[in-house]
Parts: sequence; structure tokens; C-alpha cells
Amino acid sequence: MDIVHNDKLLAERIAKGDETAFALLFNQYQAKIFTVCKMYIKIDALAEEALQEIFMKVWINRSKLSEVKDPESWLFIVAKNYLIDFLEKWARSKAAEKLWIREDRQDSDEYETTIEEYQQLLASAVKSLSTQQQEVFRLSKEEQLTYKQIGQRLSISPLTVRTHLHRAMQQIRQYISNHPAILSFILVRILTLP
Repeated sequence: MDIVHNDKLLAERIAKGDETAFALLFNQYQAKIFTVCKMYIKIDALAEEALQEIFMKVWINRSKLSEVKDPESWLFIVAKNYLIDFLEKWARSKAAEKLWIREDRQDSDEYETTIEEYQQLLASAVKSLSTQQQEVFRLSKEEQLTYKQIGQRLSISPLTVRTHLHRAMQQIRQYISNHPAILSFILVRILTLP
């Protein structure tokens, strides 16, 4: 039986620390995972870096592979989770926003239209939230209030504020995950509001 085509056996070997098996897994999936990275991250160098980090996470967490029933699906879940985390961290940097604009801005009319589309998609995502989540999201992201300040304004505990904001961000991510090409830009915009 060819080990490259038997993901489960390959995963079991990797779980035991087999570097050759890991190299086979990398060679087998690097192109597919890179394609996913490019969907979320439009800059080749950053997508390549993300690819390396994803496989590094796989190697670090290799002991979990022996329990995984579908290694390919698990690998794509690891990739998606890493990419969302990566984009959130990247979005917090004003320098990242400037880099994104410089990379993708071809002419200002096209750029303005694109921003409007992104803002409309984000507005639709926010409208899909409950009234309480919308208000917590607005106060946190637009008015830059702390959990405590939001809690005082809405007469709820800071922990409840945190829960509402966490759930709101999860729902927004889910809503816009059907639009992976613009996910990263939206995250840059909402997480770096002045």
C-alpha cells in the first residue's frame, strides 16, 4: 500500500514523530493549502508564510493526529483557523492596512467602489446580529468603549458584554466566510477602526 495515499496511516506515523511521513504529507497537501491561503491572503509572501506556519502547527500538534479520523479535513480546519487568527492579528496593525491598500489599490474609483461593497457586506453581517449584539459591537468597534464602559451604558456585566462581542464576532466571521476573497479586507477595516 502506498503511504502517500493512505492519509490515516500517514497521520499515525507523523503522530509518532516520523519526519519522512511529515514530509510526504507536506508534499501531498502544500499546493492545496497554499490555494486556501491565497483565498484569504492576497499577498504571495504572506500566503507562503502562512503555509509554513500551518504545517509547523501540524508538526507541533502531531500527537493529536493519531486520534483524527479524517486527516485531510483536520488539516484544512487547522489551516482555516490559523488564517482567521492570522488575519485578525494582521488587521490590528495600521501598517497592515497601509500595505493592503498599497498592494490592491489600482485606481481610486475602483478602490472607492470596493470599499463601499465591503462596507455593505459588513453592514449586512452586523444586521444579522441580535439587537443586543449589534449595540455591543457598535459601542466596542465604533466608539472604542471598554467592556466595563459598555456594561455601564447598557446595564449589563462586563462578562456579558464580552460574551455578546465574542458571539457577534463569530457570527460576523461566519456570515462573511462565504466571501473569502474579501474576508481579510473586512477584518482589517473593522479591527482597525480609529
